[in-house]
Amino acid sequence: MVFTTDKINISGYILIFSLIFSTIVYSHEDVDLTTLQIPIKKSFHLMNIKTGKQIQIRPKNNHKIRIVGQKKGSYIVRIIHDGVEKPTKYLVAKKWARKALNFMAAIHIAKLHKVVAQVGIPIGGEECRDSHHAPEVSLRPIQRPDNISEFISEEDSMEPDLPRTVTSHNAWKPGCEVLEKGKELKESDEAQLKRCMRAIQLSITKGTRNRNGRLNRALVFKNIFKRLKPEEQDFAAKVFTVHGEVGFLAKGGNYQEMMGVMKVLDNRARNSNFDRQNKNGKKPFNSAHMALDPWQFSMYNSGERLWEDIIDPGNSSNFTNAVRSFVKYQKAKFEPDPEMNHVYHYHANYMLPAKSSWGGSFRANHKQWEVAVKIDGAPLRSSPRGLNEGSSTDRQKISRNRNLQRHRFYLPIDRGGRVSSKDNWLRKVEIPWD
Repeated sequence: MVFTTDKINISGYILIFSLIFSTIVYSHEDVDLTTLQIPIKKSFHLMNIKTGKQIQIRPKNNHKIRIVGQKKGSYIVRIIHDGVEKPTKYLVAKKWARKALNFMAAIHIAKLHKVVAQVGIPIGGEECRDSHHAPEVSLRPIQRPDNISEFISEEDSMEPDLPRTVTSHNAWKPGCEVLEKGKELKESDEAQLKRCMRAIQLSITKGTRNRNGRLNRALVFKNIFKRLKPEEQDFAAKVFTVHGEVGFLAKGGNYQEMMGVMKVLDNRARNSNFDRQNKNGKKPFNSAHMALDPWQFSMYNSGERLWEDIIDPGNSSNFTNAVRSFVKYQKAKFEPDPEMNHVYHYHANYMLPAKSSWGGSFRANHKQWEVAVKIDGAPLRSSPRGLNEGSSTDRQKISRNRNLQRHRFYLPIDRGGRVSSKDNWLRKVEIPWD
């Protein structure tokens, strides 16, 4: 700061000496951190308190940070962009904040303002020349509450309607108690079931994010078995799987294909439990074991990201159709009977599994082995008129038009399309996550 010679007076000298004195006398504790707009010097990650989603803030962007509270080794902060403070609250660990934020610069600016207020000379006024060199300052006048807990209460870490995070496998997650009704579930229970899904998301993803903010696939899948009750495992697996595999087909109230996939999960679990009981009698499989059996349901495959898009609570997936399908599934009638109790495979009609995947005889018999499924008397979507789903050319046309897409369900391909009363599915289930 440079003063013109004709304006230097006793106040100017007082200001200069006061600034020097303040640097020596005032400690960091004399500055209310909640009033600071803190510059960013290194990139770092922030976690959205409400959604759990992480974002990265870089120094090159015109961002600053204001601390609005503290909680368990973290700061609760808001982002200021181009001088405008955004309402969203984030969490950042204090150790990372101290490395990434330029506290000293913000504190010195605050001290400068304090001294100027005492001396009575404004910064950047007529008394100053080259005022464009003055530091960028935009302090927000906030009265610090007498009780710090007023702005670091539980509402700072949770949405008002956000269920608490429960990670014990012995305790019901909020809303999940309704699963005890089993086949007596009704549409009136759907609000609780959606709350249950949200609680499950929070439970299985807690503590599983990598430093880049992405979910760790192995940890999330293990937590499904480690943190959820068996009923919650089964419910979550069905809802996650049908939402990812066939959810786009449920628009307009068409829930049949979602229920068809749930039936496949249950058929596989029943068949696998038959094998297991005859061998070692371990705890029974459920839909979660079937869904996460490696390379069986493509959305969970290694290298896929669809599972994360659906499971991450920060993405706010809408499970309304999947939850309604789950409720309807409890008392649904499947036809033909008994064939529908032995359906273990399905695929989208815009592809046809290779010989290396489903065996050489499947391609030659896919039309004969397909089941004309009916659920509660309503048939699933039929083959698109004028197109041959066995033709690669027509399958390409189908892949470009969702209105032509459907899923095809099959008799036991391991038994040449034959149904028996016992073991119809010969795969040995792998359980790397349980």
